[in-house]
Amino acid sequence: MTAIYNLRTDGLNHRITKFIDGNVESSYLVAPNQCTCPRSAHPTCRHRQMLPELLARNLLDSPLFWDFDRKVSCDMNGNVMRITVPMKDEYLEGIQQRVDTAHWNLTGK
Repeated sequence: MTAIYNLRTDGLNHRITKFIDGNVESSYLVAPNQCTCPRSAHPTCRHRQMLPELLARNLLDSPLFWDFDRKVSCDMNGNVMRITVPMKDEYLEGIQQRVDTAHWNLTGK
């Protein structure tokens, strides 16, 4: 089965956990510029690449998982799922600002 990941936080730290066939294979603390995985000494690792993807899709503390290879959210069985978790207010405000700006530019004002 394909590896799937989830992202959890304790309020201070982010932890990405890898699951294979429903079992935990590994789990690492991760930040944009560091990770506790074996590749931590390298410029990047899969977990540091995943962190912004998971955050952008609001998968933090979500019941959904992330399939890194397919770039889709999924359930524990790897079935592709639509993200139905409510988006954070800051994210929605950012979208609204982009929409307002686009409207402003389209009207020529």
